[in-house]
Amino acid sequence: MPGRDGQAGFYGLDLYSLHRSMREAVDYLDRVDPDAACRARARYSCFDHASGEDGQAYGYAAAFGAGKSCETQVVEHA
Repeated sequence: MPGRDGQAGFYGLDLYSLHRSMREAVDYLDRVDPDAACRARARYSCFDHASGEDGQAYGYAAAFGAGKSCETQVVEHA
């Protein structure tokens, strides 16, 4: 939902369909803001190690320190 200043917020990831959600977001941005689409691709690249559509496995691993977390990269570029 857009805020008062007309900007949308990002508050989390859909780990059940991680890669599909990222594709949908980038496809939308390609249509409305190609520069933002490029930034999104760069930021999403951190998730390249999360193989296939198993975003839930990424979430468990990141939460329990058993794998790479993308939190720092996402927060630094927010």
